[in-house]
Amino acid sequence: MKWGIIGAGRIAHRFSQSLLKFNGCELYAVACRTQEKVDAFAKNYHVNVAYADYEAIVKDKNIDAVYIAVPHQYHFTWIMRCLKAKKAVLCEKPACLTVSEMQQVIQCAKENHVLFMEAMKERFQPVYQTILDCINHGTIGKITGIDSCYSGLVPEDFFLQSYLSDPSSMGCLSDVGIYGIAWIEQFVKDVPVLKHVYANVKDSVYMYVRAEMEADSIDCVVTSGIDRNLEK
Repeated sequence: MKWGIIGAGRIAHRFSQSLLKFNGCELYAVACRTQEKVDAFAKNYHVNVAYADYEAIVKDKNIDAVYIAVPHQYHFTWIMRCLKAKKAVLCEKPACLTVSEMQQVIQCAKENHVLFMEAMKERFQPVYQTILDCINHGTIGKITGIDSCYSGLVPEDFFLQSYLSDPSSMGCLSDVGIYGIAWIEQFVKDVPVLKHVYANVKDSVYMYVRAEMEADSIDCVVTSGIDRNLEK
């Protein structure tokens, strides 16, 4: 299988390092916004083709699957373009930022008969699977509440230079809050109903969010932040 990557940032490097360990997979092409950066990336991982244009990945008929590693607010656009080009897609979390976008992705994948998957790697970790088994088999009893927290202090210089400082990326909620949301999703059947939310917003960016919800008659809490260190 020949892979293409859209984006050449930190997460793309991690994906490329992992892909090298698998047989039957080839990192064939990578694309980012500048030729100099993409050439360096391609040289580091022995990639065949380096594009300074995301669209070139979509049009390359040699590519079977695409890993999307651009900032959150651009996921939907490139997911849709790749699916319409009949390419399987693995997209970095969160896949989309709205329900409407996600519904369109699901429909497009079905219409084009291609695989779409969100890269939520935690769901495949052994400890995650063990906990799921314990809950599903009643080993430690019935769930009475779910409280998830992922919050850490992001250095200001890193924050200002990263996608996190762009309000359209949704800040901490989409960057680390997504893990807590995915965790709750594993253990409840109903769609959670929002009861209360507290948010610290700076320059239109979500820096801290604590959301209290209810699903299956149990309380569920998601706490996420990039402006404070809390116990995870």
